[in-house]
Amino acid sequence: MLSVETDQALAFRLAGHHLHAHTDPLTAVAACGLQEFPPGWAAVALRARAKGEPDPEEVVVVNAMRGAPYLVPRADVAVFTRALVPDDDGLKALVGTNPAKEVQAEGFSVREALDRVGAAARDGLAGGPLDRDAFLRRCASACRPGCCRGAGAVRATTCAQACGGRWGRSG
Repeated sequence: MLSVETDQALAFRLAGHHLHAHTDPLTAVAACGLQEFPPGWAAVALRARAKGEPDPEEVVVVNAMRGAPYLVPRADVAVFTRALVPDDDGLKALVGTNPAKEVQAEGFSVREALDRVGAAARDGLAGGPLDRDAFLRRCASACRPGCCRGAGAVRATTCAQACGGRWGRSG
């Protein structure tokens, strides 16, 4: 059986988190991401690991482990966020039975509908902030053409619910 002394385990953890010696800022961020909560504390964690700061174009704050905000390399966003995206059954549970049935009746998977709603929400806000009602109207009008096939159409209320409610948080 493998035997590990406390000092060995601590040395391994310190090295893995780049706390044993300073490294370049991007390497320090890439090792495990730096939790940005409370706000501003990623900078404190970075100072313990590196001299200087990473190029702002190379890093981004994302909701990662346990949904907490983390500073991570932009190139590695998927590494830190992949587990937060549920599988198809999880998405159906997230949006609810009726909206899931409605988009499936239109010939779309829940994931595809969420992607369309997310794109419509981003497009709707591209010109700047909107009040809730204006946002829902813009999103619903943008979603309907992209969420229907043939004569059927996803109701504007479903798109509005999607953009302003449960789906909006996922898109």
